[in-house]
Amino acid sequence: MRPTNMAIRFNVSIPAAYAVLEDVVYVSHINDTKLVTEGSSTGNGTEGYDTEDISNLVVAVLFSIIVAVGFLGNLLVLLVIFTNKPMRNTTNILIANLAIADLIFIIICVPFTAAMFILKYWPFGDFWCHFVYYIIYVSAWASIYTMVLMALDRFLTLVLVFRSLTLKTERNTYIVIIVLWVVILLINIPAYNEHGIYVYENATRQRCLDINLAHNREFDAQVFYTCFCLFGYALPLTLTIVLYLLIVRKLYVSNSPERTGSGQMSRARRQLTHVVVIVTAAFAICWLPIHIAFILKVYWGVPQDAVSAFIYFQISAQCLAYMNSCMNPILYAFVYSKFRRGFQKLLCCRRGAQFNFNVETTVRRWRGSSRGNSIRQMAKDERYPLNHVHHLTTLDCSERVS
Repeated sequence: MRPTNMAIRFNVSIPAAYAVLEDVVYVSHINDTKLVTEGSSTGNGTEGYDTEDISNLVVAVLFSIIVAVGFLGNLLVLLVIFTNKPMRNTTNILIANLAIADLIFIIICVPFTAAMFILKYWPFGDFWCHFVYYIIYVSAWASIYTMVLMALDRFLTLVLVFRSLTLKTERNTYIVIIVLWVVILLINIPAYNEHGIYVYENATRQRCLDINLAHNREFDAQVFYTCFCLFGYALPLTLTIVLYLLIVRKLYVSNSPERTGSGQMSRARRQLTHVVVIVTAAFAICWLPIHIAFILKVYWGVPQDAVSAFIYFQISAQCLAYMNSCMNPILYAFVYSKFRRGFQKLLCCRRGAQFNFNVETTVRRWRGSSRGNSIRQMAKDERYPLNHVHHLTTLDCSERVS
């Protein structure tokens, strides 16, 4: 009998237990392949079957919500930016690129992963196995390096003000985005070859998983996931943090115009910087657990007495990483007033216009004002709080989103 604290690693006898981001693991598979010792085994695995089915259903429902919210939210972000010319500045173009990366992830990757949770095998063929998980890594790299560009954009705007006048143009931004995608598509080719179909249970079932881990090529797997964690997560986050520290030094330490100014432009720039910081922090938090799972798995394995806990940790980490793809539009709506007005204009324009018209008409009659009076005149009357007047004006769909 093997000791209960022995660390176990992926091998050909456990094809479903230790694939990384894309693999769906099941308690029953662990029991069936006797990964646990006789003393800790649950026998035929029937005790965990109901729990497994419930967890699979919960995850599938969660993924469905992610697809619905993420698709609608990121689509609205693109519409707000590209249907309003004043919104097409360099930072918002980068935000649009981030939304495109999230849309690609949501459309191509999440539905297939949800299908694996429901079906418990991979029915889509070898090409889609390679392609789907290639896109998973491409979209992750595209997202994090777009955030680096967003931080660099804020750095140029707030620190190197005069330099930014020549560098920050729409044309240059589009060129940088195209170069970014080309480079990411090329350097992630190893991810295409890292994953493939693995046949098990006497050739009756197949899964899409990490081939190197499945065939005990641990060194190759370590190189791949170390590069992903280092260059696809740690390094870009470090660059982003350095840029933000330089921005903080400029804004809050030195007596710069951005720090001392009280104009609308200064407030808008700070608000946009806050949005970029929050979005980057959300990405870092959401993707940290899955990177921890990567490193634990390929370098130290998992203690036998912690297999079940690790499985649920990995599934939770995967769900958290997937949730990040639908989180950004919600953050924009809460933090960025220009996007909030843009969302209102797209989602409730007709209702907002009707509501605003009715309120204006009522106020005019009540105050006996002339036809030329407007809601803005209500601000002069002390009986109307300024926040109430602001609420009415933001619902006015005739307001220009800038």
